[in-house]
Amino acid sequence: MFKLLGLSIDKKKAKLRRLFDEKKERMLTKLTLKQKNAQRREAMKEFRREQDIFEAANHGNFDKIYPLPIKEAAESN
Repeated sequence: MFKLLGLSIDKKKAKLRRLFDEKKERMLTKLTLKQKNAQRREAMKEFRREQDIFEAANHGNFDKIYPLPIKEAAESN
């Protein structure tokens, strides 16, 4: 086990409880590598989708130059 320095007793207990719960959840689910990778890919897709929405809403007066839209990328090749 590791030492939790600089934390109050309540925070240490909460941290240890959270770690124990995460370990217990991993033991109960038993996902295959394929399932884990699929979940990771879905999480990345969701993150990119949210990032694109945020960037589109907050680009100011700048034009987005990277990544190229698919149509422009096909024409440049």
